[in-house]
Amino acid sequence: MSESGMHAITNGKLDKVSDGLPNGVESNDSGPVQFESVDFGLFNEKIHLQVHNLNGGMSAVKSAVEKITETFNQYGEMVKTVDERYSAGQDLEAQVQELEDRNDWLERKMGKMKQSHQVQLRNERIQLEKEISGLKSQAASGQQEKQKYEELIKALRKEHERAIQEVQKGLDLKKTQLEKDNEEHIAKLEAKNKELEKTQTTTERKLEEMTKMRDRERETRETMQSKADAEIQNLKYELASVKAKYEVQRLPVEHYAERYKELVDSVASIADEYFSELPEEAIDDPAGTYKQLKNKRSAFDTVPITQSECARVLRLAHVQNIIFNVIGETVWPLFFSRYLLKNRKDRSLINDIYSQLATDGEEIQNDWKISTLKVLDRLDNGVDVGEKIRDAIDVRVVQVLEPLLGEKNKADFGTELKKVFTVAMELSQEWRRDRSPVYFDMSPSADSGKGWKEFSVGFDVEDAPNPSLIACREGAFDPLCVSPRLYRKRETETATGGSDPVEDELVHPGVALFPSTGIFQKGWIEWQGLRDAEREMRKAYTGKARRASIASTNTGMGVSPPGSQLVRPSKTWQSPTKTEYD
Repeated sequence: MSESGMHAITNGKLDKVSDGLPNGVESNDSGPVQFESVDFGLFNEKIHLQVHNLNGGMSAVKSAVEKITETFNQYGEMVKTVDERYSAGQDLEAQVQELEDRNDWLERKMGKMKQSHQVQLRNERIQLEKEISGLKSQAASGQQEKQKYEELIKALRKEHERAIQEVQKGLDLKKTQLEKDNEEHIAKLEAKNKELEKTQTTTERKLEEMTKMRDRERETRETMQSKADAEIQNLKYELASVKAKYEVQRLPVEHYAERYKELVDSVASIADEYFSELPEEAIDDPAGTYKQLKNKRSAFDTVPITQSECARVLRLAHVQNIIFNVIGETVWPLFFSRYLLKNRKDRSLINDIYSQLATDGEEIQNDWKISTLKVLDRLDNGVDVGEKIRDAIDVRVVQVLEPLLGEKNKADFGTELKKVFTVAMELSQEWRRDRSPVYFDMSPSADSGKGWKEFSVGFDVEDAPNPSLIACREGAFDPLCVSPRLYRKRETETATGGSDPVEDELVHPGVALFPSTGIFQKGWIEWQGLRDAEREMRKAYTGKARRASIASTNTGMGVSPPGSQLVRPSKTWQSPTKTEYD
């Protein structure tokens, strides 16, 4: 067996022989080669002899191979096991030798480290002794410093004691001087005390005289109070009669809600009748109409001059907003007066007084309101404000909405509005006399809070853009009041023993357009799209005209430019300039 374990017979890798042949030897089942029938000519005998010998050798080889195969099959497993164990023993011997070599290396390494540590320990001991020696030297010098400072402390103590003695002497001198000075001051105080005693005696005598005078005045005041009480009682009777005439008891909410709903429906009906459709003038010149409206009222910048449903909703909302704004500023103030309106008097002072009287209590504030209304009614007697209201309607409503009205509708629209203003004035005069007045609110909150409804609900406005995903113009859109919210102030909890005011009582909800619906963005985008389309059309028209002019110049007088009717914009868009949109 070789050392490498790779001997041809004992290498442990010899497979079991099958079919009676070892590995690498092919089986020859064809038997001896037969050449008797073949004639090889001159070499026929030699070749037949060699073939005969070859057949005999092949028979002997085959017999030998069969025996070897039998031997291999019998002892092959044993040889393989022995070879594997031999190989494992050699591996263990190699590992043992490697561990012994490593152990020797570690012992040498540890010896060197011990020697190195001993040298380092000796050096550190020497260094430590030097440091101890230095510290001892410092301790000796520190002891000297200690003695030096102890002597210095003793000297400072002596100096401090001398300073204390000197200060004590100075204090004694000052004490003596102050005692002398106080003797004179005490004498002055005693003299002043005597003067005060004399003054007290005089004051007590005057107080007694004033007390007697007060008693006489009290008797006189009681007499006058009795007379005043009688006069107040008479005034109360007169005030009660005035209240019976000028004050209405607290009417239920339903009463005002029904009348106000009729007014709102009237305004909505008028707006729908006159502004639901655009006049021919606006259809023919939308850009000019848009410019006029925007110049008169900037809020119209989101209202496209088109026949779309979105434009119609925005148009009706702005019209009603304008009407109710004028109503609120002319005939709905709490202290509305025909006399003040006709003579252009300022009502702000009356409103300020009424607001400040709230701190004096509800009764006083209400009594003052009734007396003021009585005076205003006396001033209003025989005063006609029809012309003033008509002027307000013409200037602040009709003229503003004139581009959307058409010339033929102006007179009828003004007449209808005058009827609405008359009803609104009657309603205002009724609710201001109420024990609990009714107020109106035209400022809806951005989040469409309680007491407000959305105006566009019920209209066919679709595909409004998400307002959070679009930035149409500079600044955010504000809610637009279409009809005011009507409310009255509830009695506060303070009057019933509480501390915080309660919520206002809703008489009729307001209606508004809120930006959250996206209708403002839709209108603005619709108008911008039309404006951009017209600009492109105007550019195309200008470009074609320029090219036609160049063509006629290049070809001479024989070719004329194309007719203007071929490239002229439509009648609806009359080639406006950019400023007409802004």
